[in-house]
Amino acid sequence: MTNIYDIIDSLNLGEAKTDKIKINLINNHEKEGRLLLALANKNDDAKMRFLEGFLKDIPGPTKKRRIEDWESYKVSDDQYIQLPSQIVRMLNSSEFVPDPRINFAPIMNLQNGQYFTLPNFSQEPKHFAEGYLGRDLYVTNQMINMWNCLSGDSSHSIKRVLSGPMGVGKSYFALYLAARAYAEGWMLLYIADAAILDQPTMVKSSDEICKHFLALNKDILTVADLELLIENVTESNDPVTVTCVSNIFTNMLQQEKRKTLLVVDEHGVLFDIDPPTPDRLPNLVPLKRLTFWEGKKQGHVNIDESLESFRENRRDEFLKCARNYVETLNAASETDYRRNLSNMFLKSSVIYNSVSFDWKFLDTGLVYRFKNEHNYVMCKPLCPAALDALLDIYRTFPIPRDVSVASLRNGQLTGDNFEEVLFQQLLNHRNIIFKATDLNGDRTTDVHIQFKHFIILEKDQLAPEPQHNQSLVRGFARYPRFDFIVGRTFIQVSVSPFDQHNRDSTDITKAFEPYCNYLKNQIEIYLDAMFGGRHTAKLENGRFDVRKNGDPVPDFRIVYMRGSSGTPKHARLVKKYKDLAFIDYDEIRDKLFGDFLRS
Repeated sequence: MTNIYDIIDSLNLGEAKTDKIKINLINNHEKEGRLLLALANKNDDAKMRFLEGFLKDIPGPTKKRRIEDWESYKVSDDQYIQLPSQIVRMLNSSEFVPDPRINFAPIMNLQNGQYFTLPNFSQEPKHFAEGYLGRDLYVTNQMINMWNCLSGDSSHSIKRVLSGPMGVGKSYFALYLAARAYAEGWMLLYIADAAILDQPTMVKSSDEICKHFLALNKDILTVADLELLIENVTESNDPVTVTCVSNIFTNMLQQEKRKTLLVVDEHGVLFDIDPPTPDRLPNLVPLKRLTFWEGKKQGHVNIDESLESFRENRRDEFLKCARNYVETLNAASETDYRRNLSNMFLKSSVIYNSVSFDWKFLDTGLVYRFKNEHNYVMCKPLCPAALDALLDIYRTFPIPRDVSVASLRNGQLTGDNFEEVLFQQLLNHRNIIFKATDLNGDRTTDVHIQFKHFIILEKDQLAPEPQHNQSLVRGFARYPRFDFIVGRTFIQVSVSPFDQHNRDSTDITKAFEPYCNYLKNQIEIYLDAMFGGRHTAKLENGRFDVRKNGDPVPDFRIVYMRGSSGTPKHARLVKKYKDLAFIDYDEIRDKLFGDFLRS
C-alpha cells in the first residue's frame, strides 16, 4: 500500500512545507488515512493543489494547544467539564436547536396512514411545508419497516442510501427517521441539505457539522460524551472543530453499545462539482465511502436504501381510491371527470379556467387545490404516486363523448381533442415506433417514443431534473414551441399543416435562438439540465447541429405530429428543416387509435 509520506516526499513542495505537513500527521493515523484517500487517483498537479489547501488549514506550530481560554461547562447530568471556548459558545447557542424531545413523542406510536404535525426540528428538507400537506408528516409502511430495521438488534452497522427520482419522498422518508431517532433519544447528526457542508475551507465545513451535532444532542450529552468529542484536541495542531468532527465520525457515531444515526440529505450535491467536495475537504471523506462505517459497530446507521418500489407501492394504494371513486360515476359525471383530468394533465387551454373536481373526488386526497396567478382554482396531483394512479385510470377511459368515431377515422378532430386522445393512447403505448417522412413526404428515420413516467413542468420551468430523462414531459401552459419532450426528442402536435403551424411563437427556428435573457437557446438549456455537460444546438444549412461537449448528439430529433389527414408537400420548407421528422395522421391512427375504431 502506498505510504502517505512517500507521496509527500515525491512532490516538490519544498522542505519547510513538507516538514509542516509531516509534523501535522505524526501519530494521527486517522488523518493519515483520510489524506491518503483524498489524494488517491490524482495527478501530481492536483495533489500539489490539494496539499497547498491542506497547509492553509494547519495552524502555526505549537507543541501543545493552550487551554487557558477553555471554559467550564455544565453538562446534562449536572457535572462540569472544561471545553474549548468555541465549543461552549456552540453549546450555549440557540441556533439550530429543535423543540424538546417530548414534543416529538407522538411520532413513536404512529401507524401506516397516520400523520404527525412536525414541531420545529431546526432543519427541514427543501420545500417542506410549502404544499398541500403543510407540516404534516404522513407515515407509510416503508418508513415503519425501515425504522424497525434500524432500531432492531444488530451486530453490525446498517448502511442505507435513499435513491430514486425526484418527488418519490426520499427527503420526507429521511426526515421521519431523523425525527424518530430524536424522539427516541438517539445520538443524531441530521443534515437537511448537504450544500451547507460545501464551504471554502475545512474549518468552516467542520464548524457547520459541530453546530448541528451539538444543537441536536446537547440535552443528552454526558461528560463522557464530551470527552470523546474533544479527544486529542490539545495534542492536535488542527483547529478545534476539525478535530471534533473527526471524533464525531469515528467515535461518537460509531459506538458498539449505543444507537446513533447519521442522515445527510441532498448528499449528491457534494459530488456534482469537480473535484468532489470530499476530495477538497478531507473532513468530509467519511461521507464519500460507506466502507468508512465499520461493520462491527452497532450504533451507527447511515441511510442507504433503494426506493425503486416505493412509488409503485404508493400508486397501488392510490389506485384503489381512484377506482372506488370512478365506480360511483354515471356517464355524464365520468365525462366531466375525464375533462378535468385532461385539463390538469395537459394544461393546454386552461390558463384562464378553473379545474372543478367535485368534493367527493377531492375528499380522496389524490389532488390538492390552489389558485394560479390569475386567481383561478387549479389542481395538482398530491405526489408522483398519485399522478401515476390517476394516469392509470385516465388511460382506460373510452373515447371522449364529444369525439365521434367518424372524425377519428377521417382525421377531422379539433386541436384539443386530437391532443387529448393522442396523449391518452401514448400512455397505453409507452414504447412505440412511428414511420416518419421529411416535410416533402420522403421517408426518413423512424421515430421511437419510449418513456416510463409522465411529468408536468411548473410555470416558467424550462426543464425537469435529470432523473426524468426517460419521462414524457409536458410543458406548462404556453410552454414555448414544443408540446411534449421525451429524452432528446422534441415534439410538436397540431391539426394544422406544418406551414400554417410554424409561425410566430411556434416557429421552430426560434428554438435555436437565445431564449429571453439567457445566453443559451431553449434546446441547449433543456439538454444541459437533463443530460449534463455543455450542449450547443444550431440550425445550419437546414440541419439540426446538436452537440454535447463538442461531440455530435445523434439521437436528437424534432418531430411534428399532425392530427388531420394530408401528406406533407412542403418543397420549400424541407430545405429549411431537412432533419425534421413528420408523422402523418394515418400512421398515428393506425398505431394508436385502433382500439377506439374497433369499439
